[in-house]
Amino acid sequence: MIVRRAADGTFVLIRQHDHGLLSGQFAQEWAWHGSPGAAACFAIAHHDIAWIGLDAQPRWNAETGVPYAFFDYPLAEKYVAYQVGIDLVQTASPYAGWLCSRHFGRFAAQLDDALSVSFVAAERTRQHRLHALVTPEERVVSEFDFDLLQLCDGLSLFVCLNDAGENTWPWYREGLRFRGERLMPKWDGPNHLRLDPDPLLHPVVARLPWYRVSADGSPAPEGANDGVFEIMIGG
Repeated sequence: MIVRRAADGTFVLIRQHDHGLLSGQFAQEWAWHGSPGAAACFAIAHHDIAWIGLDAQPRWNAETGVPYAFFDYPLAEKYVAYQVGIDLVQTASPYAGWLCSRHFGRFAAQLDDALSVSFVAAERTRQHRLHALVTPEERVVSEFDFDLLQLCDGLSLFVCLNDAGENTWPWYREGLRFRGERLMPKWDGPNHLRLDPDPLLHPVVARLPWYRVSADGSPAPEGANDGVFEIMIGG
């Protein structure tokens, strides 16, 4: 779950898979330093498919009084879901599964707890198995596609984590990095996000469903509890 605290104390929630699908929209229009193939676009769009079950209902963190977000969700449940999600992606394409396994393994490798160490070891075994099924053509572009997965993930999270028209989330104060260069998101009003340089063939229209819960976890007042953020990116 992606969680934004509103000024009135309520929480605006965006499901992870919806954010992932926006990542895939960016990949479909990507033209900076190259363009991804169909399997890479599939991996980027579906990299967070594991969250569909976890995000069916918000789960409350009793210690913080805030719904769990993707970065603090309990590791045991999250890693089980990640493995199931990668299983699903690899049924469509071994290469797509290999990319997603590397993506989540990279995050887990930054932690040194027993669960993370075990997850990384299992995913490295998977990566070795899947890499044997990757085509020579896919191997040539694999590092570009892996970098692009990380970039599209980060760009979509920028849209989801920041209120429209603002760049306050600390991860993005200096923009994003891609293949040694900086990509800077710049708001042109609350419904248009420009990118400098613009890496897209055509602008992407993001339509992100959201819903709201009160500070105690109950549904927000009628008429203010769900909707769709519509933002044009690029152009």
